[in-house]
Amino acid sequence: MSVPSARDDVLPSPLGPDPSVDETTERILDAAYERLLRFGLRRTTIEDIARGASIARPTLYRRFPDKDAIVRAVIVRETRRALATVTQKLACIADSDERIVRGFVLVTKTAACHPLIRRLLDTEPEAVLPHLSLHSGYVIDLAQRRFTPFFKALQQDGEFTGIEAAYAIETMVRLFLSIVLTPSKLVAPDDDVQLERLASHVILPLLRGGSARVG
Repeated sequence: MSVPSARDDVLPSPLGPDPSVDETTERILDAAYERLLRFGLRRTTIEDIARGASIARPTLYRRFPDKDAIVRAVIVRETRRALATVTQKLACIADSDERIVRGFVLVTKTAACHPLIRRLLDTEPEAVLPHLSLHSGYVIDLAQRRFTPFFKALQQDGEFTGIEAAYAIETMVRLFLSIVLTPSKLVAPDDDVQLERLASHVILPLLRGGSARVG
């Protein structure tokens, strides 16, 4: 068991509201989320979202150029909220390996069980896949901004020094996205045991440069 250290001071704090999102934008995102959840991606239009937000279309277009931009903004907001929840659950874990394993499990399960992601993957995967695969760089960027300082603090304590922080975080994000989008019998995105095995037997050795921690 690792001894708590200064790295605990840089555990990513729960994400608050995005300062770039004003009240009108928040209403747009709320309306888009509700419409996407009820009717899906294809049947949701700009007109529907503007009507749900009780604003005129020109007001919406001043904030978002098209529906794809709105969908991305919704995904980013839900990602921020998911990271906040995961962060709170990790705050009480002192052991570095356990934090990595539980963090990976929680992020993967939270994404896989998210009502909107689940609904879109079940009903129109070909429409939502580009937002979660080809164009998912913004999710990786958000994870990098939130977790790079924390991972570097672990490295300052002598943990996970065999890999650069940016590569470590991107690798974990790409793995969890892959599992959410293409589950298998070996690794299901809602199975704690399978996810923990993957994190323990693949991710931890990778982060440690191919070796297990001693002690």
